[in-house]
Amino acid sequence: MTSGYFAGDEAIRDEKGDRIHKQQSPVALLLRIILSSTSPGDTILDPFAGTGTTLVVAEQLKRNSVGIEIDPKYVKLIKKRLECIGKTDDVSKFYDYYRFTPKIGEIWPVDKSLPFAKRKQKRLF
Repeated sequence: MTSGYFAGDEAIRDEKGDRIHKQQSPVALLLRIILSSTSPGDTILDPFAGTGTTLVVAEQLKRNSVGIEIDPKYVKLIKKRLECIGKTDDVSKFYDYYRFTPKIGEIWPVDKSLPFAKRKQKRLF
């Protein structure tokens, strides 16, 4: 089994319902890794960006990120994901799991100015 297997509803699919990328990592996994190893303002490197999950999570956690991807199809997809964070990419739904983490407010700056339901959304495909 691979991390892509666990992406569940998060998996980005084409118009036929097939996964765009077979190894798409779950948002919750990248959230845990980024929270445990970085602080806001740090820079994260993803040398095999794929569908850009690392970059999408880093953006929401106020981290800088650099993604390297050679496939133009995935580069286009990453740009679209970063332009508009979709419902399945929204990390705020996991905040409650971390509420007892010491100094959570320092490592996870929350922008509560706009509830997720009011944010601009669009389909990737």
